[in-house]
Amino acid sequence: MKRLWILVLAVVLLAGCNPWWDVGDTYDPIFSEIPHPFFDFENPPIPDGPPSPPYPTLVYPFLRWMRYRIDYVSDDTTHNVLEYWQSPDQTYLSKKGDCEDFTVLGMYLIRQELGGWPGMVIGRIYQNGVRLGGHAWIEYEGRQYEATMSGSEIIDGRFEGLAYKVVKIIPYGEAMWRSMNTHRSLLSEIPE
Repeated sequence: MKRLWILVLAVVLLAGCNPWWDVGDTYDPIFSEIPHPFFDFENPPIPDGPPSPPYPTLVYPFLRWMRYRIDYVSDDTTHNVLEYWQSPDQTYLSKKGDCEDFTVLGMYLIRQELGGWPGMVIGRIYQNGVRLGGHAWIEYEGRQYEATMSGSEIIDGRFEGLAYKVVKIIPYGEAMWRSMNTHRSLLSEIPE
């Protein structure tokens, strides 16, 4: 009986250490600052993009819009810290962010406009076998998309000469919760 109480106490303590313990995969906040519907698929406001459907994928217009409307700015420049996850509305309103900010906003737009449950891929990118650093990108319906650079699909772990190594996929609900509450990177929690 004593072992059972110790086990129960351990579970309760661990739950207290993990702030998203009770955040389900379906946690689905709404940000009123971001218009819905986001844009007309027949006439999306995308410079240098295809003028009309068909698109390579339905995800393409959202990620392409971000590529031309959101500036890439590192967290140390924006927030004076090494890592800070912005919520979708922070990125949308400020028009700046880094890879996880692009990813969180892209996930939100995909969820609101297309449905389903996109995930955030946390991983590392390599060029010619040399690790360039940590990175975040989108997983949606079994496919992965580069949210920061172009909106293109990552095929077989490769995109524009880079190799992408998946470390973890974070469910939609947890990614949204983290972006609104802890603002912390997950890569610092993952061993090399």
